[in-house]
Amino acid sequence: MADLDVFVCTRPMAVIESSPRIRDDGMALDPSCSRWIVDADNAYALEAALQLREQGAVARVVCISAGPVEYDLALTWCLAAGADRVLRVDLPTAGALDARATGVLLAGAVRRAGGSLVIMAQRSGDEQNALVAPAMAADLGAGYLDNAVDVRVEAGEVRIQRRIERGHRQLWAADLPAVVAVAPGANRPRYVSVAGLSLARQGTIEILTSTDPDKLPRLSERVSLVTGRQRTRAVSVPAASASAAQRMQAIMGTASKGAGPTMLRGSKEELADHAVAFMQDRGILRPGPD
Repeated sequence: MADLDVFVCTRPMAVIESSPRIRDDGMALDPSCSRWIVDADNAYALEAALQLREQGAVARVVCISAGPVEYDLALTWCLAAGADRVLRVDLPTAGALDARATGVLLAGAVRRAGGSLVIMAQRSGDEQNALVAPAMAADLGAGYLDNAVDVRVEAGEVRIQRRIERGHRQLWAADLPAVVAVAPGANRPRYVSVAGLSLARQGTIEILTSTDPDKLPRLSERVSLVTGRQRTRAVSVPAASASAAQRMQAIMGTASKGAGPTMLRGSKEELADHAVAFMQDRGILRPGPD
């Protein structure tokens, strides 16, 4: 087995559970209206790393994150899934850094730990910017391979497959050090049981001190967070004089676009004949003998 650690960068994803409320500083959501969950896109990256360990290409899987204590949820899940070690670079607030600063911060932690192979999601499930991975590669002076659906490590280099049109694949390779971004849906992440997650809570999450966030290089900054505009939805209300079938058609959006219902006139016998013919035409009644 190769004496090589693979570092998996991960973080949880915030999900809004109630009406969104913004903090008084206008920079983030109030924690009371959201909760943290495991990001499925990060799970693909972890599964790719675990498969490398099972193949004997790497010795250990180390998961690393940069954020507040709420990020421990994702790291605990990584332990339950099979990671050998988890690290968190302590930051006071989530999402305070742009992609450039986050990449530099994570790259510094990987460099201090002696890492040369990094695997992470192509993009997170919430922000979707896909910039942290190339920022890490630039700071590490490493090769960058993106949109990977299959990852292999052979003879000191990493090889990936990338899907292209009509089921074809491209094969790419880079010498170590390298950063690999795994495409969404690249594999099937393994199931983590409740019992396994409970046992993982007893594991150790190593906390790393970070440099002053204000001293990290940035290319952009978050100015504020604005809630979405409330949009009204147009709903057709059936006329009170319409039949039950016409009301249901109006609600389901299948009402006729014609000029509207036709008023029938005639004797009781003529109206009854028309009603029977209508139901027979719709298949409600079977045609009988004359």
